Amino acid sequence: MHGIAESLYERFVGEGMSKDSAFLNTAESITGPISKAISRSGLKAVYEQLEDKEKAAFRAAYNASYHPCREILEEIYDDVASGNEVRSVIQATRRHGIYPMRNIDTTEMWTVGDKVRVDKERNYAPVNPETAGVYLACMMAQVDVLKDHGHPYSGSPMNQSSRRSTRSIPI
Repeated sequence: MHGIAESLYERFVGEGMSKDSAFLNTAESITGPISKAISRSGLKAVYEQLEDKEKAAFRAAYNASYHPCREILEEIYDDVASGNEVRSVIQATRRHGIYPMRNIDTTEMWTVGDKVRVDKERNYAPVNPETAGVYLACMMAQVDVLKDHGHPYSGSPMNQSSRRSTRSIPI
């Protein structure tokens, strides 16, 4: 989630959106109305609440993001399954004296966010269709990676075939 919010924040600011609005349209959009809609009504509800023009922006962001997210998640899954992830963590701890882990809350986005969240008069975050498209693409890519590796949906049995998904927007 952090990488998605940071990259979208940088993109929106680069396109001329104010830093405060970029924070609202990324981190706050994900943790607020997008997550609430998913919790209350499911993934498809996020898409269904959008206007037609917003649906087009959502689809473009979703379709551009699904495969890159899927590729990253496949690599993470393989690293964990093979034990390489544990070795990588052990090796990284040896470098902490020279290259300590940064706090993620010191980036510009989170500094702006501190200011935005203090303002009690602020407008609350919208469901940004591009943010929603990228976020849901990553969620669906994760679902597909787990499914294709034999993990069941909510404990229900499923086919153990290991086919690669070429899923574009499921709506």
